[in-house]
Amino acid sequence: YLLYPAVTWPHKEHKFLIKVLEHIQDLELVFVGARGPLHDDVLRAIKGSPAADRIVHLGVVDQKKLDVLYRQALCTAFPSQYEGFGQPVIEAMARGCPVISSRGGALPETVGTGGITVPMDVDLWVDAVNMIRQSRERQKWVENGLRRAADFSNDRAAATQVGVYNELLGR
Repeated sequence: YLLYPAVTWPHKEHKFLIKVLEHIQDLELVFVGARGPLHDDVLRAIKGSPAADRIVHLGVVDQKKLDVLYRQALCTAFPSQYEGFGQPVIEAMARGCPVISSRGGALPETVGTGGITVPMDVDLWVDAVNMIRQSRERQKWVENGLRRAADFSNDRAAATQVGVYNELLGR
């Protein structure tokens, strides 16, 4: 299955992923996350989709369940059109879950060489998903993602922040 952990905000593009799944006949799509302003619209889009029997929205899940979902997914699909950072893509990569994301906001910088970033074109997303389905390609993206996620460890982030403060203080 494809996993998308995101609140149902308009810029998150849940309906785009539904369209992508409609072009891939043998995969499921799992949404997780809190209710946002488009939640009812997303649920209607799921219900009206020809792929409705392969799409589920689980709502908010606890950390243990989310961890399992990341680890068992084919990939995390993240078509958001705006992100200031994109924490879920780092969480996915750190758990060995390949990432396919949009090029919205800071996602290309956050994903870096750890995942695949593609424009918002259904055919290109279908191609990216089909590439990840090939075991050698998937393994390559698992390894790339693990390396990229290591760049965002808490210790490394704290050390970098302290370094910036010291530089600003002239130390």
